[in-house]
Amino acid sequence: MKKLLWISLSYTLLVIVWGAWVRISHSGDGCGASWPFCHGELIPDSREHKTWIEFTHRVMSGLYGFLVLGLLIALHRKSASFSALAKFWMKLTFFFTITEALLGAKLVLFGLVGQNDTPYRAFIMSLHFLNSLFLTGSLTLTALFADAPDWQRRRFEDVKGVSMRMLRRAAPLSLGLFLIIGMTGTIASLSNTLYPTSSLIAGLMQDLDASSHYLVRLRGLHPTLGLTIGIGLTILFYLMSEAFDDRETTLKKRSFQLTLAFSATVILGTLNILMGSPLALKLTHLLAAHGIWISLLMFWHSLRYRARGQSSPRAN
Repeated sequence: MKKLLWISLSYTLLVIVWGAWVRISHSGDGCGASWPFCHGELIPDSREHKTWIEFTHRVMSGLYGFLVLGLLIALHRKSASFSALAKFWMKLTFFFTITEALLGAKLVLFGLVGQNDTPYRAFIMSLHFLNSLFLTGSLTLTALFADAPDWQRRRFEDVKGVSMRMLRRAAPLSLGLFLIIGMTGTIASLSNTLYPTSSLIAGLMQDLDASSHYLVRLRGLHPTLGLTIGIGLTILFYLMSEAFDDRETTLKKRSFQLTLAFSATVILGTLNILMGSPLALKLTHLLAAHGIWISLLMFWHSLRYRARGQSSPRAN
């Protein structure tokens, strides 16, 4: 069951990346204005590539819904083997699966696809991205809490090596800053899809032109915040990985993993800009962002929880 939860998380990421491909390929209207059917049919009779790209995403999403429902039922049937926290986060996973489907339906039924460049589309897409993070996050925490039948909260003073002031601020601050970067990334991605540029210089000129579309003028926020905050968080987690006591092996490992993850994503983002946002880099950048989010939650979980009965570093 624990392995199945992690496999399900991998499938979640696959569905999310395919959804990004739907937007990038302008296939959001591939099934027309009907939902959940495609052109009003269970299986569309069409030779258009965008129809099959969108239809495939709907099939993947539908199968995902049944998968999450099955996991929810399985966790409650084997109630004694899993903690209350695992069951709580599984319920939230099911909730965010429903809201993810509803937000996707809203994009289609309200025509917020294709070349639509209204502020309403940008807002709903930002919510869609935020919800996808909550979905992967809740499933990650389900898998983590499914690792033991009972958990206890750790006190900050039990964590050795790093000051309590840094610990109290590091996890919520990094999570909040990451969400801000992610939301601006949605705007930048939509802008690059609808208003691609021929070169980096031409793109910068459009960004600074007061007459440009609002999406074009806002897209510079993401690389600016991504670089500054990303470098800052890279340094923060590196310092933490060095500061944790050697007995805090899990926290040392996960903070160093975050150091590498933030560094790699900053490099990916920079390459994405310099190379004109090629498809492969766009999708890799999105996958890396979700990887950072998952790693942040794993760090937070290790920081705040310990399986009951597990020895404290203080006692070693």
